[in-house]
Amino acid sequence: MNIKNITNQKFYYSKLYYDYIFNFDKLKDFYTYDYRLNDSYINRINYIRSSYDGRLREVISTSLLGYNKSINCGTKTIDNINLLRNEDSFVVIAGQQPVIFTGAIFTIYKVLTVLNIADSLKNNFKLNIIPLFWNASDDNDLPEIKSIRVSEIQLEKISIDVPEYLSGFSYSKIVLPVDEFENVSRKLIDSLSDSDFKKNIIKFMGEIIEHLKTGKKRSGISISKFYSLVLSKLFKNYGLVIIDPEIPEIKKLSNKLINFDLNKLNEINGLIEFNGRELISEGYHEQLKLIKGNLDFFLNTEKGREKIKSKGGNTFIFEKSFKTRKNDLDKNGLKDLIFKNIANVGLNVVLRPLFQDYILPNIATICGPGEISYYAQLKDVYTLFGSEQPILYPRMSATLIENKVQKAVAKINISYDDLEANQDIMANKILKNMVGFDYQKYLDCLKIDLDCVLQKYMEEIKKHEFEASEAFGRINQNLKKEVEILGRKIINEYKRKNGFIVESIVKIYNNILPDGKLQEREINIFEYINKYGFNLIDSLNANFKTFEFLHKFIEIS
Repeated sequence: MNIKNITNQKFYYSKLYYDYIFNFDKLKDFYTYDYRLNDSYINRINYIRSSYDGRLREVISTSLLGYNKSINCGTKTIDNINLLRNEDSFVVIAGQQPVIFTGAIFTIYKVLTVLNIADSLKNNFKLNIIPLFWNASDDNDLPEIKSIRVSEIQLEKISIDVPEYLSGFSYSKIVLPVDEFENVSRKLIDSLSDSDFKKNIIKFMGEIIEHLKTGKKRSGISISKFYSLVLSKLFKNYGLVIIDPEIPEIKKLSNKLINFDLNKLNEINGLIEFNGRELISEGYHEQLKLIKGNLDFFLNTEKGREKIKSKGGNTFIFEKSFKTRKNDLDKNGLKDLIFKNIANVGLNVVLRPLFQDYILPNIATICGPGEISYYAQLKDVYTLFGSEQPILYPRMSATLIENKVQKAVAKINISYDDLEANQDIMANKILKNMVGFDYQKYLDCLKIDLDCVLQKYMEEIKKHEFEASEAFGRINQNLKKEVEILGRKIINEYKRKNGFIVESIVKIYNNILPDGKLQEREINIFEYINKYGFNLIDSLNANFKTFEFLHKFIEIS
């Protein structure tokens, strides 16, 4: 694999994330640790040794063992879970919403980052470092997780059918028949072109479906559990441990976070809003925008995933009951209801990171751009909770460059860093350079000359006391339109005479920036597995470089 570092800002999502990678000192006050420094890892390990509640290890390990066995994990995963019982064992963790078939390829990059950072820290500090992945099954944004995209010829969406009445629930509560997972697996396979590796994908999916049909869950499983099955199987030989907050014994541990939110809601909101304003004043965006009065946890009821709102003072109400003024609860009544139904409680984006770092001896969280952004508003909330924000290590970010794209780039003689976000702008720039005629300059000069001529004749007629400014205005507007039409004709003629350029640009953009978006956010890993085999994951892992944070263009063939 030939790997090239890319510094073009369009591959770094936002100004905040770009500065997190290139200018961390500008942002250091929003985070506890500098992820680039070895001392940060030493200090974090020492903090965990002095503060982590070791009594949690047995509960966590036992829960993880049962769950990971249920998703048919490998022996190395079982060994890692058993290591977690030891006092001098730590974790590195990433997480993601449970998108069907693991979603866009950046999820795979997150896992590869977890595995490699865990291994690097293990070798560096001679400690047991377990790689964990958090299945964010408490979330609810069905359009985000029920579809994936592949682009064998053009972008195609593969979706799972979810009944409307289930759409309001947390992912862990959306239970579908095994037949539905078999149907969507068939859709994926049918969307892939014939290749030497397609039979391996058919076998892979068939084994998952067979596991479901012969197991206790043959009547149906949740979308989030299916996600864990696919992810676990993809990384079966790597020792990846998957954690799901839906595991009953883990869910019970969230009581402390719920009490914290009930007792400190106004202070939590104040800290998040203050840090949001600070980010805006520094020229960044505010990722977390709170709805005033909403608690940072919710309850799955027969109506779906319900938010809970403070009415002020000591009174709370469920969002879907708010308009009728029914079901008001005081704080003790709400606590009693929540703790009796803890299996149906979920934590939102504010409490989930705190929960993770409360129950796990976590050295570092592997983050994408969005997570880096919202953590910038949470540092002080950690302090309020009596905890400390972990190291936030940027996930691997990459674009896979296939041989056909490499050839197209070479054919029109451009650099990867030259890529514009807009395909038409890029095409026009290349055409202009190749034909040696700056048509845009020509058009600009034409406009100026025409303006001068019109101005001259308008001044001349004014000398004879004729008022013709409106007429000249219309003439000017019509001329501008004609110049624009001329510009389009010039471009179209260039494209007609240089069709190979347009064809090459289309090929490049369909692969590198599909629909104008980063490949890693759009295309699913199985498209590439179909072309290069499951060994592609092993090759990406073998070429992973720790503590290198730039976006990579990875040439594969």
